[in-house]
Amino acid sequence: MTGCSQNSTSSNSSTPSGSPEENTVKVVRVIDGDTVDVKKPGETENTRVRLLNVDTPETKHPNKIIECMGPEATKYLEDLLPEGTPVTLEHDIETHDNYGRELAGVYKDGTLVNADIAREGLGAAVLIEPNKKFYPEVLEAQNEAEQVGKGLFDPTAECSIPAQAQQLNQALDQAPTSELGQSVEEASQFLSDLDELTKNYPHLSGLLKVAAVKEAVSGLRETLKEKREEQKAAQNATEQNNDSVVDVPAAPVAPPAQTENRDDNQPIQQAPAAPVIPEAPRQPQVPEQQPQQRAPQPPPVPQAPPAPAPAPVEPNPAPTLQRQQQAPAPAPAPEPKYTGCRSYAPGGKSWTPIPCN
Repeated sequence: MTGCSQNSTSSNSSTPSGSPEENTVKVVRVIDGDTVDVKKPGETENTRVRLLNVDTPETKHPNKIIECMGPEATKYLEDLLPEGTPVTLEHDIETHDNYGRELAGVYKDGTLVNADIAREGLGAAVLIEPNKKFYPEVLEAQNEAEQVGKGLFDPTAECSIPAQAQQLNQALDQAPTSELGQSVEEASQFLSDLDELTKNYPHLSGLLKVAAVKEAVSGLRETLKEKREEQKAAQNATEQNNDSVVDVPAAPVAPPAQTENRDDNQPIQQAPAAPVIPEAPRQPQVPEQQPQQRAPQPPPVPQAPPAPAPAPVEPNPAPTLQRQQQAPAPAPAPEPKYTGCRSYAPGGKSWTPIPCN
C-alpha cells in the first residue's frame, strides 16, 4: 500500500491510518464496471465505493457510443470480485464525490483492480483533480490494451469508436456524389454526438486522447469535409446549368385528329342524337257519316178507301258509326209489321205511315 505523502496534511485526506487490515472490506455486490458495494467491519450498512482514475461505459444506455463495452465491463468485475471477496481500499485527497460514494483504489491480493479493468480495454484512464494517485498505473494499463487492440480499442468491435469511424469513412468514400446525402448525414450525427457526449462521460474524453481513437475520428472529420465540398460543387454546377438554359417558346401544335389520340379501349363519343318524337297511333279510317236520307214528305192527300196493302218494304237503315275501339252494337230487333195508314211517295215505291183520321 502506498504510504502517506505530503497530501496527508489536507483536511479531507483519504490516506488511511493504521494497518492495511483495518481498511480491508468484503465485497457485497458489483453495481457496474467501476462501482461496488462493500461491507466494512463493525458497520451494518453497506458502503458504495467508486474506483478512482478509471471510467467504464454505461451498462444500459440507448446510445451505442456510451454503452459500448459497458455490459462487458460489469461482467468482468463481477467475475473478478464475487460476493464475499476481501479487498483493500486506498484513498486519495478527496474521499467522496457529489453522490456520496467513497472514492478509492481497490486492491485484490495486492493488485490494483482499477488498472486491471483498463488493461482489459473495458475502461479508460481519467484524471479528475485533485485525485491523481492511481492515474499513472491505470494509464499504463490502458496503453497495453491499445497496443493489442483489446476491448474499446478493438477495430473489429462494431460498437467501438474506431470501428464506427472507419465504417462511416468507408461509406463516404464509396458513395457517388449524387448519393452522398445519407452518408454525410450519418457521419455528421456521429461526430456531433461524440462531441456532445464527451462533455458528460469521462471515459470518452479519455478514449479520444488515445492515438488510435484520435486518428480514426480525425480521419472521419477530414473525409466528411471533402465530401461536403463535393456536394456543394455539384449543387453549384447544377444551378449554373439551369440558369444557362434559355427558354424558347415552343411552336403551337395543331391538336391531333380525334381518331389518332383515341384510346381503342374507350368508346367513341358521338354527338347526341335529336330526340325521337313517338309517332301517334294511326286511327282507323271511318267513312264519313251520311245524314239519313228521308224522302220529302208530300202534302197530305185526300183519304182514299183502303186498298190491300202490299208487303211492307222495310227501309235499310243507314249504317251506324261506332266510336273507335268500341264493340259493335247488337242488331236491332225486327219491327212489328205495320198495318196502319200509309202515304206513298210519287211512283208508289215507298211509303210512310200516317195517322188514319
